[in-house]
Amino acid sequence: MVYVDASFYIALLNKKEENHALAMKLIKNLKNKRLITAQIILGEVLTVGSMRVDKKKTIKYVEAILNGNTHIIYETPELIKKAFSFFKQIPSKNISWADCFSFAVMHTLGIKQVLSFDKDFKKYRDFYSS
Repeated sequence: MVYVDASFYIALLNKKEENHALAMKLIKNLKNKRLITAQIILGEVLTVGSMRVDKKKTIKYVEAILNGNTHIIYETPELIKKAFSFFKQIPSKNISWADCFSFAVMHTLGIKQVLSFDKDFKKYRDFYSS
């Protein structure tokens, strides 16, 4: 299983992103991997894609994700509690709720591999890989 973060999706969507070519290369190697993402990540993609790329193109892109093989994890009380626990434990004021929710999903499902260009996934690896 591989968790997909919004930064990776945005890099795929936006040809002007500095990591676009790398994201395109990486996605080709994932044909046989089970991709997992969270509802909140799709919200981030819709927001950022709409602002930086094009709203209609972004909607089609997220529809393709929803209709594809990526497994979407939706909020549950348990995941919200775990994410909130992580949010409280991380001392940085710059940690996002979406990242903490992602860490909770990854920790719960035992996912250790992530597609992300967000440095917080490397910095806070202990929250999801333990």
